[in-house]
Amino acid sequence: MGFFDTYKPRINKEEWKQLRTTLVGKGLLPRKLADIEKVFSADMDEPRDIDKGIDAEELERGITWLRSHKSIHSLTDGEIDLVESEFKKKI
Repeated sequence: MGFFDTYKPRINKEEWKQLRTTLVGKGLLPRKLADIEKVFSADMDEPRDIDKGIDAEELERGITWLRSHKSIHSLTDGEIDLVESEFKKKI
């Protein structure tokens, strides 16, 4: 890495597929995975390749949003904790 590199560890689409499998194995239903994908879809589909994926800041913003908008999605507090924990293992 150079002095001016802006590389941040990110969860890319392939890692998201692996996380989906892990989360299903821990009891998350497809409907709940769809809710998670909606929150992070813009991060996965950034215009520049270097920006694609979920970095630590984006993860924090997404988790905060999930916690403060429980009436909009189907995840419980425990499931949000699980998602946060599994995502942090990858970043």
